[in-house]
Amino acid sequence: MIFRPMALVGKPAADVIAKAAEEKEVDMILIGGHGKGLSKLLMGHVTEKVIGKAHCAVLVIEKEK
Repeated sequence: MIFRPMALVGKPAADVIAKAAEEKEVDMILIGGHGKGLSKLLMGHVTEKVIGKAHCAVLVIEKEK
């Protein structure tokens, strides 16, 4: 299994992530589950949308408490 990190820029973020995953023919997206403060709300929202839009499996990594 090969992991290749990607940094993407664009809006809406979930669309950019899902489109890049499809174009690169990835088998799985690894994405963070929560940030802090306002970013917690936004990251949760983006993560949920990626799950709904992705053509492949999505593994959500929660921050250790």
